[in-house]
Amino acid sequence: MARQYKKNVSRKRRSQTKQTLQTHPVSKADLDRLEFHRHAAALMPDPKDKRPGVAILVEPLERSAGQQFCYCNARRSRTCPHLKDLHRIFSAYREQIGKNTPADDFKSSFWSRFAEVMADGASMKADAVRLAAASHGTEQALLVVNASGEQLLTYFSQATDRSRFLERCTVTGEKQEIPIRGDVISKLCLLTLTKDERIMMDRGFKSRRQTLEESFWYKVAYHCYREFSAGGGMFYPAIDKNTGDFFLQFKDAEKQCPFAVDIPRHRVKAVLSALNGAICNTHELAVDPFPLDAIFDVRLNENYDMEIQPLLRLIQKNGEAKFFERENLKRFQYGDLYYIEELGIVERRPGRSGHG
Repeated sequence: MARQYKKNVSRKRRSQTKQTLQTHPVSKADLDRLEFHRHAAALMPDPKDKRPGVAILVEPLERSAGQQFCYCNARRSRTCPHLKDLHRIFSAYREQIGKNTPADDFKSSFWSRFAEVMADGASMKADAVRLAAASHGTEQALLVVNASGEQLLTYFSQATDRSRFLERCTVTGEKQEIPIRGDVISKLCLLTLTKDERIMMDRGFKSRRQTLEESFWYKVAYHCYREFSAGGGMFYPAIDKNTGDFFLQFKDAEKQCPFAVDIPRHRVKAVLSALNGAICNTHELAVDPFPLDAIFDVRLNENYDMEIQPLLRLIQKNGEAKFFERENLKRFQYGDLYYIEELGIVERRPGRSGHG
């Protein structure tokens, strides 16, 4: 009887625990503590936790076993509360995005395409960039520049996502009682390496996938996916009329602009293509509605000598033709795209089609 009683009590406790995990609400603050990479996830400590720890879960794959552990000092003989919270919050997040896995959802997003385009051929690591302060009205914006001092990104948001941005883009490699987000994500990267990647790593090589995942732009894209995907938002293209520099401002559903990205001239076309559907073309800057034609203006001067001047011709929807001198457009040339300041539109160079 005593043994049966103990079994019944044990079943009751398990049932109560399971019910608690299912009914305990998950807040935005809980989700903000979550990080993931490939098939692994981690939960950063609750600021109010007196015995903090970072819980880590690696889900099993077809040819590899899963694992879970925590950096806290809980007895190994029982599951610590941090791991229980991780399972609860991670399950809630997966239900929220409605996809198979967070990694698949991120990979199918325009944020992932943006990272691939920006990192292609220039996959600088996060430690290759520098941070500086820049005035933005009455507040201080965060300016990110490369080793050459070229501006890459300006982070305007003053909310808590700013500190998460800094942590996700920082890898210290130092052993700390409570590691920062960047170091935790690096740990997840190591835990999710494939067998081939481990072999390559032992020989001093990395896969293209690893190189991309270590790049600054991948970390930016991951951060933006985590912070802004749930609420939606769009990119708004803009051009500095003095320098011709091209940049994209991201605005959330409330039309707040948390950050802006400077796009290198040779990447403008590829970025516009990658972000197709996520760019809002306002009347201020319409992108690629009509192609330009290359023509030559041939005329006789006062000495009856023939003068030939290369021009670009734009025929608008109403049939009206506009002519532009190429030299005057060089400041606003981005690969095989031109910005026509007079009309506020971006056009293709002659003989090209599409954004691909």
